[in-house]
Amino acid sequence: MEVNSHEVLVELLGTHPASDQEVIIAQMDSDKYTIENVASLVGCVLGNAVATLADGLRTLSPRLKVRVRSDEGLRPCLNLSAARIGQIAYASASLDFDHCSVATIVEQDEAQEAYRGESVARPELVVVFVGDSPTSGKEVVLSRLSRQWYTLDDLQATVAEAIAGATQQVGEDIALWDPQVGVRLSSERGIHAALYLPAELIKAIASCGASLDFDPYV
Repeated sequence: MEVNSHEVLVELLGTHPASDQEVIIAQMDSDKYTIENVASLVGCVLGNAVATLADGLRTLSPRLKVRVRSDEGLRPCLNLSAARIGQIAYASASLDFDHCSVATIVEQDEAQEAYRGESVARPELVVVFVGDSPTSGKEVVLSRLSRQWYTLDDLQATVAEAIAGATQQVGEDIALWDPQVGVRLSSERGIHAALYLPAELIKAIASCGASLDFDPYV
């Protein structure tokens, strides 16, 4: 499916146990991109799949695929509440977000080889874990990590490290902080920014009661 301007496509894919082929479990689309529309479609797709398959959904190794396209210069972002993250975790699904039909991420070895020896003005990847203090109500940075190069492997490792650092600082009451995992990308290499979080990492975010905010090229 070609994604037109301001169009959103959300698919829940799964691997058929008999044929080992990936199939579409549920899907919805919208001809207008907004952050709210994306979050709403994610909730509807997951809700429909759970209502149909119940616990059997988890046996299909589900992958939540979100595709957004804007031809008017908008910067597609992703913001999912703690409740939406909890839905994805309940389904044991991974999260695959991209803002065009085909991801063209530069692989780590290629990126480092192409830019070997050249300085980078600022880190390409920053992950910030913030929360609102239950006592003061003020937003507090519980963990902040950066990486010089952006790759999916580095992104996943950095998110996991940020969660571990924040949890160590606050303890098991971290959900009381209304936390959020923020992923920020910025690159001078012209890479295509995308987000992929495996099911285990989604469950780790959900276990903190955290929301997720992904904003490329801030």
